[in-house]
Amino acid sequence: METTMESMAVTAKEYRQLEWTTANVSCDDSLKKQMCDELQIIYETTNRIERISLLDFSSSGWIWAGALLYGPLCIFGILGNLLTLILFCKYMQKTTTSIYIIALAIVDLIICMTAMPIAIFTLVGGNSGSNHLCKLERFMVYFAIPLSCGILFLIALDRFLLIICLNRKLITPFRAKASILFLLVICLVAAIPQTLGFSTRTKMDVSRCHAFFCDFRICQPDDIYLPNKVVKNLQKSVIFAFLIIACLITIFYSMIFTKVYKMHKKMINYKPSTKKLKAINSTDTTSSSDLDQTISIGAAASPKDSNFDEVLTEEIALTNSDSTRPTSQRMKENKKNLPHLKTAVTLFLVTASFILAYSPMSIMIVFDICERRKSYDGCLRNDYRKFFMAVLLP
Repeated sequence: METTMESMAVTAKEYRQLEWTTANVSCDDSLKKQMCDELQIIYETTNRIERISLLDFSSSGWIWAGALLYGPLCIFGILGNLLTLILFCKYMQKTTTSIYIIALAIVDLIICMTAMPIAIFTLVGGNSGSNHLCKLERFMVYFAIPLSCGILFLIALDRFLLIICLNRKLITPFRAKASILFLLVICLVAAIPQTLGFSTRTKMDVSRCHAFFCDFRICQPDDIYLPNKVVKNLQKSVIFAFLIIACLITIFYSMIFTKVYKMHKKMINYKPSTKKLKAINSTDTTSSSDLDQTISIGAAASPKDSNFDEVLTEEIALTNSDSTRPTSQRMKENKKNLPHLKTAVTLFLVTASFILAYSPMSIMIVFDICERRKSYDGCLRNDYRKFFMAVLLP
């Protein structure tokens, strides 16, 4: 994406004529405003911005599609994250998983309350409205979204260590909070220069006038603080980090479900010992809510070099007090109650949705799809590429 003046190259003649009319006039604030207004008209009549009537659905299809997608997501995102915070803060035990989920809910709530409403406004209105909204949106995009992605990575790592390394508690609540704080600082440091690299205001150098700024309301890179090339490279570095994290998350969950599958196979072929059968017959019915506690006790009691899968199947068999031998139906029910399995599946679906939502935008940025010029400069508003680039970005 080029600067405003570069995108207005086709209007150089009009700009020179405008400058010539002010050659013998002192350049005060009123004249600067007049020049900005004139340049705004010139800017908006170029191919950079396509005038679209929202009432003409044949020409505003992608705009309405984006707005109708964002609206429900924004509302349900706010309500869902608020309910998650209330539930996990008030009723759930403060484990490493709950700490990560609370942090993720806070970040997503901020995104739903800031970046998404601004995106709806920008999509429908065709501009960012003001320089402050431009910088706020850029900050949320380059701070909150990578932070959310990083927390999802920490969740996958926590699930991986919890299920693969069953006899060791490597991530404690304190370490979970420290990792979130470290990730927050990293994302904040990375977001500040990228936020400063975007603005709606463009510096105008006109002869016989002091340098002044025109606000064209289009949020785009400028070279006031950072060169445009540096901003673009920073943006691509974020995308490459996202792709690497997505690959690592895929590997973690693949290993998790491979481990769980092996545990299921052992449960199917399980035959309780005589000692366990006596315990089954003499033990009262164990509620499913006590299952995780029973398994955790068995894990703590087992030596480090023991096979915890065997302990797991033995402890699950104790829940079948109404039968002296686990039946096929019982085994199917117990498979669904494996510790951490439901949580792992849920968090995997959340992470997969996040990755799928941002993959099109990431691919487009890496290959500069909206930078290729044919009949116009970049992707227009009512373009499916603009839909994937801008609508899925926040």
